[in-house]
Amino acid sequence: MDPLPMPAIDPAAPLVQRLSGIPGAPTELVHWHPGLRRLLGYWQGLCAGRPLPRRADIDPAAIGPDILPNLMMLGREPGSGRFLYRLVGTGIVRAREGLRPQDPTGRYVDETPHRMSHDWILAGPSRAAAEKRPIYDSGQYELAADRGGRYERLSLPLSADGETVDRLLVGFFAG
Repeated sequence: MDPLPMPAIDPAAPLVQRLSGIPGAPTELVHWHPGLRRLLGYWQGLCAGRPLPRRADIDPAAIGPDILPNLMMLGREPGSGRFLYRLVGTGIVRAREGLRPQDPTGRYVDETPHRMSHDWILAGPSRAAAEKRPIYDSGQYELAADRGGRYERLSLPLSADGETVDRLLVGFFAG
């Protein structure tokens, strides 16, 4: 399957109007990282008339090799709402250079060392889970102990039953 196409940026299109309503998103969608625009278009296509897509709907081959390294899948525990790193892309693992474990797959987010606060790490995914909608955020990020950079993150909720957010697909681009 071919990688995701870039959605057309037409200010009058319903897709663009929905994207611009995401809290924290830049007013002009052309300022989003192209991988996040494509990821959001893919997620919206998976909804197919439902409020939220399921994890089973996701086809990694359809997402494409340029986006996959910058994705993580977080599991959300019922009751406690704790997040578990279920899958972490190689680009995100590389950005964790110097942290142990460098690949946090299988660990709880709140028990994993990060350069930023746990509150910051969990802000986007927690809000996406609570509001049951995509949450975009961007800003400055400490990429390594001696350098920083800009990041963009898109947290996309998933639900097995259409109501309860049990997973999040998170795109994270830093540089």
